[in-house]
Amino acid sequence: GDIITLRWNTSVLNWCRSFWRETTRRTALARRIRGMEEDHSAAMRDQREKLTRQASIMANSLHANIDKLSVQLFMMSLMRLWKEQVNFTKAQRLKNRELEKHRQGALSA
Repeated sequence: GDIITLRWNTSVLNWCRSFWRETTRRTALARRIRGMEEDHSAAMRDQREKLTRQASIMANSLHANIDKLSVQLFMMSLMRLWKEQVNFTKAQRLKNRELEKHRQGALSA
């Protein structure tokens, strides 16, 4: 009976050993996979944050450029108005002079 018991114990021990080895291997594998997933998700998160940052920088620069552009356009229209006003004033002066000449001419006639 002792030999049967010994053989049984040995097979149980071997089974336990292989089970432990397999469990350890699977746990290590699972841990490695989880680590890879975490690395991947961290990389994805970094990438997403980077893209978000770039997008916000682009949006800000776009707003800044639009502001600059609108200021430029405003200044240009202001300059155009000013030039038109100057030209109008010049034209007005010329007309006034001519009117004055006619009046003088009419008076002296």
